[in-house]
Amino acid sequence: MNPESLEQVKDESQIQRGWSPLTAMRMHVDEIQSGYLEFENPLLQKRVQLSRSAALELLKGSLQNPSNPVGTTAERLREFGLLDAPELHPETAAGIEHWHSRNWNDSLGYYLWSRVREFADKVQDYRTQNRIVLQDYLQKDGIPPLHKRVGEKAESLPKPLPLPDISLGKVLHRRSATRRVPARYFEHDVLSSILFHGTQLIRKNRKVPPTEGNRKYLASFGCAFDIYLVVYGIADMEPGIYLYDVEDHAVELIIPGEWREQMTACLYGLKWPLTAGCTLLYVAEYERYQWRYRHERALRNLFIDAGRAVHYAILCAAAYGKLTSHTPAVKDALAAEILGLDPTREQVLYTLTLA
Repeated sequence: MNPESLEQVKDESQIQRGWSPLTAMRMHVDEIQSGYLEFENPLLQKRVQLSRSAALELLKGSLQNPSNPVGTTAERLREFGLLDAPELHPETAAGIEHWHSRNWNDSLGYYLWSRVREFADKVQDYRTQNRIVLQDYLQKDGIPPLHKRVGEKAESLPKPLPLPDISLGKVLHRRSATRRVPARYFEHDVLSSILFHGTQLIRKNRKVPPTEGNRKYLASFGCAFDIYLVVYGIADMEPGIYLYDVEDHAVELIIPGEWREQMTACLYGLKWPLTAGCTLLYVAEYERYQWRYRHERALRNLFIDAGRAVHYAILCAAAYGKLTSHTPAVKDALAAEILGLDPTREQVLYTLTLA
C-alpha cells in the first residue's frame, strides 16, 4: 500500500470527508464500569482514546452534522487523520478493496498492525533496557503462566537413542507425503528419541541457569507450547492422550482410550490417525507468550515458532525412518473439547502424526 496516501495535502478537493478508511472504534469497560472509547486506524498506525465525556461530545457533534462532525473532539480526531483525511492513493484504495472482496476485512487490520517493529527494548543499550522492561513486567504482572508439568502419575520414557549418523540431505530425501499409511510397528524407544531430540532447543530454553536471573524469560522459543501426545499404537504404551513434559522427558496419561476416530475428525478427515502410531499436538498458551511480547507482531512470530518446533520433530522422525504428516488444519472447538483446553487462552496450533 502506497505511503503517499498518508501525506498531508493542502488541496481541499483531495480531502475525503468523514471517517478515514479502516478506522474502527472499540469500547473498553473496566472493573468499575468507567471505561473509554478507542479509535484506531491500522493504515495510519494511530490509536486515540476518548473519555466518556469526549465521546458524548463527538456524538453530539455527529448528530448535528453527520457528514462533518463539529466540536473539540472532532477537531482532535482530524489532527490525528482519523477524520477528513486525504484521499487514498488509487493503488492503496484498490488494495483495501481486494482484501474486503475476499472477506479478509479483520485480517487486513491485523496484518497492517503486525508490520510494526517498535519493540520495548529498541534502544542502543538494549541489554540494560531488557532488565528495566522485565523488572517492570514482573512488578506489575508477576511471573508469566507456568508450563504444564506431569504429576505423580508420570511415566518415564526409555533412554533416547543417539541420532542416526545420516546427512541432512538424506533425511530430507526420506521425507514423503501420502494421504494414507499402512499400520506399522512403532517402537517405544524411537518415540522417546523423537520427542527428546525434537524438543532439544525448547528444553534448553526452559532450563536456563538461575545465574541468568530475569533474563531467562528472554529465552522464548517454545515458551508458549504445551505438548500433548495422542497414542494409538506404540509398543509398551497404553492408548490414550498424554501430556509430554519437555523438561523431565516424561509423559502422563491424562485421558485413556482409543482416539483414532476422534482425531481423524479433529484433523478435518485426515486418515493418518486411523493407522498411525501417534499424533503430537502443539498447544499454544497465549498468555504465556503475551507476557513477553506485548505487540501485534508477536502472533505472527508465534505461528512461525509453531512450524519451526514441529519441523525439528519431523527431521528427527525422518532420521529414524518414520513417516510423518503435519498440519495446522485443526477443528479448534473439537480439539479444545478433547484436550480440556480453555479456548480463550489455549489453541492447538500444529499437529504431527507419526507412523
